[in-house]
Amino acid sequence: QAAFEQEKTKVYQEVVFGDKAPDISEYKAYYESIDPANAESLYKQVVEQEQADSQIQEYADTYAQMKPKQAAAIMEQMTDNLELVAKILQNMKTADRSAILGAMDSEIAARITKIMEP
Repeated sequence: QAAFEQEKTKVYQEVVFGDKAPDISEYKAYYESIDPANAESLYKQVVEQEQADSQIQEYADTYAQMKPKQAAAIMEQMTDNLELVAKILQNMKTADRSAILGAMDSEIAARITKIMEP
């Protein structure tokens, strides 16, 4: 968590306050122009998306640590939510993803691959 906070502060310094960043008065004017209710709604959406992304990454890390055949067997049981399976696999390294897809039933692997299509 401390490393994340350091990285976040670094980004703020480089992006928001960096040499090539807009003048601080432009940020102030932008934030003043946003309807407070809309700004609050946008902020909540961003926080929720970050939390969802973090949870998906945790799932991806968990499944990547399993044997591919074991992970594939569990994911094959999730046919009611292949979108979630696709998100999990998309957050894995290519080698882990391919090993799991290769261990799956080919029909289910094909359906998941179609969902992951860019």
